[in-house]
Amino acid sequence: MTEPNHTDARLAQLEEHEAYSERSIEQISGEVFELSKRLADVTGRLERLEDRLGGLADTVAMNLAKDDTPDERPPHAVDHRDDDLKN
Repeated sequence: MTEPNHTDARLAQLEEHEAYSERSIEQISGEVFELSKRLADVTGRLERLEDRLGGLADTVAMNLAKDDTPDERPPHAVDHRDDDLKN
């Protein structure tokens, strides 16, 4: 009985596969954890950008709603036809 029988060989093979599977699961779990952290970071950054854009949109809307522009014509657009009549 010094030679391993078929059952012992099969058992060793199954144990090897189980160890490999455990190692793979640990690696995948670590990757998922790191990706989860990165996703949370990116989500937070996106939310902050959305808030900033919303604030900018509100500011632009308020500025457009104000009528800060005078109804006067700029000096370069003044009608000089009256000047010709004076001469």
